[in-house]
Amino acid sequence: MIELNCESIDSTFESMSSIYGVSVDDIRSFLIQHPLAETGEPYKELFASFEKRFGSPRKVDRVYWFHLTRSSPEADFKSGILTLTEAWPILQKNLENILCEPIKRERLSQIMAGMKAEYHVPSRKNVCAILVKEAASRSEEMRTRDYLKIPDVIEAICNKYQNQYGEDIQNKVLKSFVPYIVKFWDDKWKSDYAKAALFYLRSILHGEDLSFDANRCFFSEWNIPKDRIVTVEKVHLHHIRKFSHTSRCPP
Repeated sequence: MIELNCESIDSTFESMSSIYGVSVDDIRSFLIQHPLAETGEPYKELFASFEKRFGSPRKVDRVYWFHLTRSSPEADFKSGILTLTEAWPILQKNLENILCEPIKRERLSQIMAGMKAEYHVPSRKNVCAILVKEAASRSEEMRTRDYLKIPDVIEAICNKYQNQYGEDIQNKVLKSFVPYIVKFWDDKWKSDYAKAALFYLRSILHGEDLSFDANRCFFSEWNIPKDRIVTVEKVHLHHIRKFSHTSRCPP
């Protein structure tokens, strides 16, 4: 089975080696020696040069993705990764458990009822994930949302509560919710995923910041079944931030 697994630098190298039928050393040498275009779309030019040298990819059977979220410490994802529509009542229950006072629970219930239309529940069904796991720890330099710190929906609920009732509940929520990285697989393949993986490897080899081009996002209108989930990882944020610095390994 041929897979793209960008969980680490090593797994990404090994995946690209398998997909293109070339050695890791050959890929590494190409990325170290090949100059990056200063104009246009450098990552596309890099990928075109790579395939000109090594040929077309083999058929890829699986691509691994990483879903970033925060939830209660008891979350086990045994029902899979749920769309926002199905996760909404669970999220409300978890938030109500944090806010012990009945008046606060009632306020929260009213806010979330009103936000259903704003967030298009039940029509907004996307499950989101990222291709490159390390992007989870590099959101600042990539100028993307840090979903391990706070998902957009939770932030919006907390902001609306504060604006309406003058009380900040965000810190209390974040102290009670645990960051998770849920790894799962999908069988849909696009060559664009290989482009991102290649640019990710080159950025790491040259000790450069990751750009948006060094990652891709996954969107699904359906739940991710539990049998596609590979791992559920509770994240200690200071550990993953530390990892992001140690991964910079210029040649």
